[in-house]
Amino acid sequence: MVQIYLLSVVAGVLGGALLLADQLSEKVPSLMAFREWYRRNTAYHPFIFFTFTVIGVLTLVFPYHGLPVLGDFIPSLANLLVGFVLFLEYYQEKGRVVSESFTKIISVSEQYQSAFGAIAVISSIAHFIFPGVIFL
Repeated sequence: MVQIYLLSVVAGVLGGALLLADQLSEKVPSLMAFREWYRRNTAYHPFIFFTFTVIGVLTLVFPYHGLPVLGDFIPSLANLLVGFVLFLEYYQEKGRVVSESFTKIISVSEQYQSAFGAIAVISSIAHFIFPGVIFL
């Protein structure tokens, strides 16, 4: 479906930009403003990470071209990953981290946050340029 395809591309670019904002703040100051807006408006955090997760699932189920699940696999995983990282940030901010394994997952997501953001942006742009390619 074209609507879900467009949502997937926009969500991947916005989510990737949100994750890349800390690293690219000197080169692109508007990214830091976007990140600061996100940090100030904590009431929207559950809606935002839920939206990324839903868009990731929908693009797995309803691909633009190709087979379900395989049609838009990489952009779907990128959106799911962005949603998961944002969920972990939200969960950590609320101070509900109790287990040692969950703390380790959060530290790994913080360590690779920029890489996850780059994957989301690159896969979304590639998905936009090559819409009919399987896995993209």
